Amino acid sequence: LDDVFDISNVKEITLEANPGEASFNFLNDIKKIGINRLSIGFQSFNDEVLKKLGRYHRSNDCFKTFKNARKAGFKNINTDMIFNIPNLSTNQWIGDIKKLISIEPEHISAYSLTVEPSTKLFNLVKNNKMLMPSEQIDIEQFLITKDILMKNKYFQYEISNYSKKNMECKHNLNYWESNPYISFGPSAHSYDTKKRWWNVKSLDKYLSLVGNGKLPVENFEILKKQDKYNEMILNGLRLTKGISLNKIKKFHKNHLIYLKELTKKWDCIDLSNGYLKLNKNGMLLVDNISSDMFI
Repeated sequence: LDDVFDISNVKEITLEANPGEASFNFLNDIKKIGINRLSIGFQSFNDEVLKKLGRYHRSNDCFKTFKNARKAGFKNINTDMIFNIPNLSTNQWIGDIKKLISIEPEHISAYSLTVEPSTKLFNLVKNNKMLMPSEQIDIEQFLITKDILMKNKYFQYEISNYSKKNMECKHNLNYWESNPYISFGPSAHSYDTKKRWWNVKSLDKYLSLVGNGKLPVENFEILKKQDKYNEMILNGLRLTKGISLNKIKKFHKNHLIYLKELTKKWDCIDLSNGYLKLNKNGMLLVDNISSDMFI
């Protein structure tokens, strides 16, 4: 990419790493070539939970990889954690969060577990060999996560993402704010605010097309005004700062009247200070509220 594009002004280049698979030498090498942000998929510090999730690493690998990343010079590290896991008690989850805070990553992503089809966990749940936690436990662990992290100076800027001051993930913010992006590689999606396109899935086909001077694009879609508005609502309401009302006016001048009416149904909708955002515990209802705002 550096041979074709001027990336000298790119402020954030993130690489994802799995605990136990990224050695110090590897981390040291990628830091030297310009990677300045690392995202490590811890998921949990409970070995039994990690087995349940089908992960290959163990809790000690998390701390070792993090220590090596610091040694290699990384000053911007994200760690992924998961709650709402079968048999994971709230007290165990609190313990995991406190352990995580003790090593002081700059950024923390804490997600509620989603059971994906064709996974080991999916089959266990489907065959009633494992039960997912109740909605009450899911909400409890979400709220506890928010409370503990914010008390420890991790600012929640998106539903599942927390960071120290000025350490938000620029890459993700670009998506949530509906800004354009260009992507490379098989299956990668790109967006220019008018059109979205995606590349072929096959690596061999991708390399063949690029090697012959052809674009590896499989297909594209032209986004209608309605699509762009709904995506702006869907993504923007995930952010704690919300969506600029000026952005909304550009799409639908009369929609502000409708939004004000919705505040009667959803008392967590806040239209003050030039932004549409959710307050109180509105983030727990973001999907339902978003669908009510679609046009």
